[in-house]
Amino acid sequence: MPLISPGDIIIGSLRHYRRNVRAYGEFAVWFGLLAVASWAVDRVVITTIADKTVRLFTYLAFLIPLGLAAFTLTTGLMDHVSRTLRGRTASVRHSLLEGAHKLLPFIWAGFLSGLAIFGWTLLLIIPGLIAMVHYHFVGYAVVEDERHGAAALSMSRKAVRNRFWAVLGRLILTTIALSLLAKLASSVIYLVFGAAVGNPGLFFTAQSATTITSDGTSLLVETVQRVVYALTLPLFFAADLILWHDLKRHL
Repeated sequence: MPLISPGDIIIGSLRHYRRNVRAYGEFAVWFGLLAVASWAVDRVVITTIADKTVRLFTYLAFLIPLGLAAFTLTTGLMDHVSRTLRGRTASVRHSLLEGAHKLLPFIWAGFLSGLAIFGWTLLLIIPGLIAMVHYHFVGYAVVEDERHGAAALSMSRKAVRNRFWAVLGRLILTTIALSLLAKLASSVIYLVFGAAVGNPGLFFTAQSATTITSDGTSLLVETVQRVVYALTLPLFFAADLILWHDLKRHL
């Protein structure tokens, strides 16, 4: 029995997004608040600490909790996409709590899969690319199927095994299509916000938020970029999960 087609994956992802756009807007707000917090830490450290060594360790002290918060939001968002795709009722608050609960298993499984991919890549490039596809669904096995560590890696590998080329083709086609749609939507949002501050090309320059001289502008750039990222992320999660659900039916 053939796997679900790339077209059906893309359409399913877009329909799912439309039905849950309000919840994803709420997640985007949380990502935006995290961006504001990161920007504030960056500015406070730069303006109050002159010694480079002390500044580095201060950054690290804040980087860990901010990084864990970002992982929690990402895992919670993945949980919400998973639940709603399966027709379950899910609130943003509940998904965030689930994200916090599954945070450490998610990070650990990601570390193991990254280690495996890195190890195969050291041998040859092609085995490394094969490993990337085999372990692509590890995070979903943790969040949706509650598999931890090596069990999550094994489940992802078994689901992809014997369907490698079919999975690879679908991942490439859906990623390209959704990336183009996300890029188009992002460009419109960036143009609107840039025009609102009198600089339509603000978000299209090579400058980063940290190199812009105006604090207000750098805050705007960093926050809007993080929010736009959060708004587009569910499209890719949904596409992966639709394919993941179909792969599990073939196990």
